[in-house]
Amino acid sequence: MNIYRSHLFLFIIFISSCSINSAQYSFMKNQIISQKQELDPNWTLTWFRKNIDMYAVNDQGFIYFINFDKVFIRFDGWQVNEVSGLFPNNSKMIIQKDGSDLIYFINNQNSGSDECDDWVEDPESDLKKWKQICHEKIINYNYTNSIVMNENEKIVGLKFKISNEYPPVIMRMNEYSDLVFD
Repeated sequence: MNIYRSHLFLFIIFISSCSINSAQYSFMKNQIISQKQELDPNWTLTWFRKNIDMYAVNDQGFIYFINFDKVFIRFDGWQVNEVSGLFPNNSKMIIQKDGSDLIYFINNQNSGSDECDDWVEDPESDLKKWKQICHEKIINYNYTNSIVMNENEKIVGLKFKISNEYPPVIMRMNEYSDLVFD
């Protein structure tokens, strides 16, 4: 109820004044921003041993992972296919699937491709874990992309390679912060 009263008070001040000065505007803007930040991030992105708070937004078959620092990751249910806000020079990574290949583009320039096996379910996992083994062609090694689901088949963890030059992104729903990827 206090938030309602404070907004009503601000609205009355705004309407009753002939013009809005910068102190009033700044106060109102800060009130709005502070309300946005009351939302708790529901995911954590681990990148270069650093944890980054993220928000997951579901929309039309995609999960968008975003934060207030302009980090953006788009996931289509089986593949991370766009990443920005993590690379130098505001670079944008696009990952396209072409048959069994994943093709990586940095700022629309092809930066390599990997050949991947089909997704398989890991029967030894307590949670439902899907794994995809991929072979990096440039330096000849295998890596694993992973999707983890809880008992309700809700995605709770992801690990994906996003570039030949950077480590994979690891994302966990905060309720599953102890989730371990191999």
